[in-house]
Amino acid sequence: MVRSETFPDLGDELMFPRLSEAKLGWLRKRGGRQQTFEPGEVLYEHAVRDAPFFVIERGRVEFVDRKPGKDLHFAEADAGTFIGDIAVFTGEPTLSACVAVEPTEVIVFDRGALREMVASWPEFGEHLFNTLLARRAWHEAEGYGVMRLIAPRGSRRAFEVRDLLERNLLPVRWYDVDTDAESADMLDWLSIPREETPVLLHARNVLRNPSPAQVARSLGLRAEVDGQRFDLVVLGAGPAGLAAAVYGGSEGLRTLVVESWAPGGQAGTSTRIENYLGFPTGVSGRELTSKATLQARRFDAVLSSFHRATELADGPEGLVRIDLDDGQHVLARSLVMATGARWRELRAEGIDRFRGAGVYHAAMATDSERARDKDVIVIGGGNSAGQAAVGLSRKARSVRVIVRGKALKSTMSRYLVDRITA
Repeated sequence: MVRSETFPDLGDELMFPRLSEAKLGWLRKRGGRQQTFEPGEVLYEHAVRDAPFFVIERGRVEFVDRKPGKDLHFAEADAGTFIGDIAVFTGEPTLSACVAVEPTEVIVFDRGALREMVASWPEFGEHLFNTLLARRAWHEAEGYGVMRLIAPRGSRRAFEVRDLLERNLLPVRWYDVDTDAESADMLDWLSIPREETPVLLHARNVLRNPSPAQVARSLGLRAEVDGQRFDLVVLGAGPAGLAAAVYGGSEGLRTLVVESWAPGGQAGTSTRIENYLGFPTGVSGRELTSKATLQARRFDAVLSSFHRATELADGPEGLVRIDLDDGQHVLARSLVMATGARWRELRAEGIDRFRGAGVYHAAMATDSERARDKDVIVIGGGNSAGQAAVGLSRKARSVRVIVRGKALKSTMSRYLVDRITA
């Protein structure tokens, strides 16, 4: 066991909000069950889905980053606050284990009870979400509990895995075996030769040279919905599909969203969108996707990623049958097609050899580091190309935009043209 030299400040009102006795009393009446843990007992493990929501009434717990061969204690929480990050609401894998270090009494809510509690007290729900999202941001910034991807910078398979994780809003850090000394130390510790990279570390789990399908399966990105009936099934989880899920769920419709890769659509890959209604200062594609998926899940919509619909057919009782690519099927009273557009790709001889290893068809905010001190060419004159050029220019040595037309202004929004030509 290893302990971090410093733990986050328990006096931080955003990270560790204090609950009054009146609020604790209200929570006891809202469907939570009371439970006691002795020192050393685990409240929840690292990398498990559907962990409950805990409110600490008495005692103290510590949070543990499980790594292969090593446990790192990096934070604590005491009585009068709640624990966990946004995973307790979304059901995605936890970013740490939680262990009692004193006799600890808690109020426990499963996800269904948590949603009902938030719905009945929206003001508390707003403060709750602010804290859960702040804790997720802290994990991503500090690196505790995040997945670790060890690979050469030019690995196509590693790029696909990283793209899948990042676009599904799952924290991951890339360790370049060519330039990062820490990556060599981790491979030595794991007794894995460089030739067997990429390697994905998730808690104590080690995946060697995994495909996106293997990663999706290990993380449970695909929902288990075989044979279930839904009032509404939405195909596609871009902004339009997620909006349909929010509206359907808010009306009490049992809703499923099926997405072939990751939520957010093309908008989700944008570094910055400045002409999207409701965001006067602009919004990143990642932030837009995060808020939209959280909102859909708040209304109990089921989101299933890396899941493709393969066939539509007539079902029983006038329902629509949707067959999925892993052999599952669902039945729907209503179906919304929000599959979006498929953008054109560059056609050049031999380009497939470099796809995901030098040639890319999207540029997310996290991709700017890959372009550091390099010469970048952006091909295309639409808004996505303009956003990519602006974002990459912050780290790249040079960025050139190549278009077939006579001028950028014929296909690109004015605010982006002004920024590129300034």
